[in-house]
Amino acid sequence: MKKIVLITLTFFLLVILTATTWLYFAFLYTKPLTQAQLKNLTPDWSKATQGNWSPWHTKPDGSKTWNPTASFNQWLATIPENQKAWPVLIDIYISEEHLFDRTLLDANPGTDQWNQLTKLLDQPESKATIAQLTEALNRPHFGFALYSSTDQYEHDALIKNNKEDKNWNPNPEQNPSLYNLKNSLFPKLHHTTLLLIASAKHQLINNNPDTFVQQVETLINARKLPHESPNTNSWLIGMAIEGLSYQSISWALQNHPEKLTDKHLASLQSTIGDLSNRTIVWESHALEFHDTFRRIASTNGSLDPFDLTKNLNIPNFISTPPTNLPDSALHHSLQRTLWILNTTAKQATPLSKFNRPKDMPTTKEIYELHKNSLSKFTFLLSDPFIPYLDAVATRNRMHIQNSIAIQLTIAIHRHKLRHNEFPQSIAAIDTDLLPITPTDAFSGQPLKYKLTNTGPIIYSIGDNRIDNGGIQRWTIKDYGQYGSPPLLARIVSHPNWNRTPQETAQLLKDDPDSIAGDHIIFPPQKNDPEPHFDDGD
Repeated sequence: MKKIVLITLTFFLLVILTATTWLYFAFLYTKPLTQAQLKNLTPDWSKATQGNWSPWHTKPDGSKTWNPTASFNQWLATIPENQKAWPVLIDIYISEEHLFDRTLLDANPGTDQWNQLTKLLDQPESKATIAQLTEALNRPHFGFALYSSTDQYEHDALIKNNKEDKNWNPNPEQNPSLYNLKNSLFPKLHHTTLLLIASAKHQLINNNPDTFVQQVETLINARKLPHESPNTNSWLIGMAIEGLSYQSISWALQNHPEKLTDKHLASLQSTIGDLSNRTIVWESHALEFHDTFRRIASTNGSLDPFDLTKNLNIPNFISTPPTNLPDSALHHSLQRTLWILNTTAKQATPLSKFNRPKDMPTTKEIYELHKNSLSKFTFLLSDPFIPYLDAVATRNRMHIQNSIAIQLTIAIHRHKLRHNEFPQSIAAIDTDLLPITPTDAFSGQPLKYKLTNTGPIIYSIGDNRIDNGGIQRWTIKDYGQYGSPPLLARIVSHPNWNRTPQETAQLLKDDPDSIAGDHIIFPPQKNDPEPHFDDGD
């Protein structure tokens, strides 16, 4: 009897051991990195920090801790105040908030809202404010410190203007995560851009082209200011500023070309520059993810669930102190996660090349290729944070295309100033007037250009890769309410930059009308006015 009991217990122990082993390898085990993979585990952080600082902060005793915010703020403190744009920008934004009314800033010239805005801009105080903004945005540094609460400059501006600061912390976190930073600078920088563009347009309408060019060039140069901040959105904000600047030039050449001289146009071309080789810096995006996972991990650098109990019981575990172990000493569960993050993010750089191969794998596809090397637990933990940077890469290519198109637009107008007529073709443009190759990303050939009875047209063949002769593609939107007759309006349909040639071929076969038409870049096309439903009809 005892023998049977012993055999039975042994059997159950073996079953439990086997099941435990299976569960461990199925859900918890992460394969260690190879030596070659370990060698490439640490990104070149100098590319993310522009060589100014390191995510490793040096304490007074010489020891190093992972603290990107403290390191960044320490470096920023060495920058002279007169080289920082943020202190001026935030002071103006709070003290002159009437100038940042979006209903006015979004107004088109000739409307009632525009007239209200120009009355404000013509006031001596507003002119002084615009001059201050222009000077500040020409400074070499943005100067926005990294805190999870209000920074000192914004706090001082709020108090000076008798406004409550609900986010102020006199003793701010000493090591906040990059993920949880208070990023109030981006919307404020966007509003500042809109104000300066409105001022530039107003100056051109009032026959001050020198000021128009100066203010637009200020914004074109300011596109680099957000890159100072180690934030995933910094590149997108810079490109947004860039895009609004190009739109203002396009507006000027469509509506007031006679007010701009060849000197003005040549200066704008030089400031825009040749961006055809620009790519995004994947290390800037990887920094935020390394910081996040160092905080999710336990102090011994592990993503093992038994070691994460303390962190996972905290409501916001990303705010926990990070592990300070060097990458080489981290547990292999965290090492492999960071390696996959790097590999995924790294793909964004070649993806962001303007003339990249059409069949290049996306960052999401790269992640899908490697995710199975994570344990089930690590996969569930890391998957929400994986850096799919396809949208950022695509946006870079779109803005390069826009920069090429605006260069071509300026070139044909310079040609007209020199020869009293627009060129008959791109090839006819004097070579000194077109400093870039005007490539269409969708064809690899030059952008399309033609003269019509109403003026020149510059267009891309778009994602169907068929030249439709400069006929804009539209989307029809129904604004009608439920039960009412249709209220239809045309909306400009932009190319789908992520659609593969294979997907395009299938659409051309199944529903060719859905992607018929080109993408006219100049003159800019406008949506139909939004129709309004009349309850009395």
